[in-house]
Amino acid sequence: MFGTVAIPIRAKPTSTRWARAMMASLDQPALARLTSGAASLSPQEQAAFVQSAISRAIRTTASPNDCSDDGYWAAASETLARGVGDCIDIALAKMEALRLLGIPESDLYLTTGYFGAGAQAGQGRESAALLVRVADRFWLLTEQANDIVEAGRIADNSALFSPVVTYGVGVTWVHGRVV
Repeated sequence: MFGTVAIPIRAKPTSTRWARAMMASLDQPALARLTSGAASLSPQEQAAFVQSAISRAIRTTASPNDCSDDGYWAAASETLARGVGDCIDIALAKMEALRLLGIPESDLYLTTGYFGAGAQAGQGRESAALLVRVADRFWLLTEQANDIVEAGRIADNSALFSPVVTYGVGVTWVHGRVV
């Protein structure tokens, strides 16, 4: 993925936090309103719908240089009520919306890494995003874009992404490059 080799590791406490977030209640009226009308779409269309809807509903608190985790992972209802969140809060809102639409938890991943020019050298903008697997393809849902991007097929250098750590259900991967 993204030209990297992913190696499974044990990573706590973040992997535990991700697992706990994946079990959050989806009984959230704001989330239901946000996703209304998307239930009949295909999974890829649902991911695109959620990406666009969340991008319109929530603005980022991140600086232009990075999006650091403030240590507090807000539920989608809280982030939607505030209308603002860091990159992890935004990724969690997207994850909860897609879970509500029926995307399996096993197809949702939180990935952290670098965006932009120099990303592959670890010199881009630090951030986190949501990865969604649809069939045999992965889609990247970044915090500030309106569109989803197929992972590994990013042509525009300004959108380059290089993952460092990815969290899934029951497994965490660290990413490296073959030298």
